[in-house]
Amino acid sequence: MQHGVDRIDAVLDRVMDELGKLGARAEVAESIERSFEIFHLYDALSGRVVRQNLITSARRIAAAITTLEDRLHAVVAALSFLENQLRTAQPSLVSYGFYREELDALIDATCLPLQPWRVARLRYERFLADAAVERLPPGPEFDRAQRHCALLAYRLMRRFSARPITRSVTGPFYNMASLLYEALVGRPHFDLHRHCNWVLDHPPEHIDLH
Repeated sequence: MQHGVDRIDAVLDRVMDELGKLGARAEVAESIERSFEIFHLYDALSGRVVRQNLITSARRIAAAITTLEDRLHAVVAALSFLENQLRTAQPSLVSYGFYREELDALIDATCLPLQPWRVARLRYERFLADAAVERLPPGPEFDRAQRHCALLAYRLMRRFSARPITRSVTGPFYNMASLLYEALVGRPHFDLHRHCNWVLDHPPEHIDLH
């Protein structure tokens, strides 16, 4: 089975034919390879299931940090109470080995580590707040690999080809999207016309391939 660069090489001649461009072969190959690398890097963090897992983990971490903060605050309160008692110079406490300097050091040692935990908790809470107002589109989740290849085909056409980008199912845009999908997942002759139509209805603002 072919993988990675080998699959790109296997379709590159046909991609260049669809682009109608004799030059820039190396640049086109590099653009496809880089785009596939980005897809594999971020695909693991995409999708509704993974998104929900992130939300669940963030909620658990925020709750655990809150519990930790509450317990450390309780320690600080108890230490401060004891220190206030020592401040009244009760001899009985001193005779049991309690010293204000030692308590002050314990309070500082407990309070100082709380700040980074608080910053982390606030970050997770912001993420959860954003997730709460996010509205995912209804219906089944689209195939991200197919959508990615349709978008990449559009960007390659805009960047390297003088040919028009049309809705023709036999045109270079649709053909190249299918070729890119073959290179990405190993499935040849796959019909991506719905994703290509979506891209034409929602064209990307930027065509930068990097």
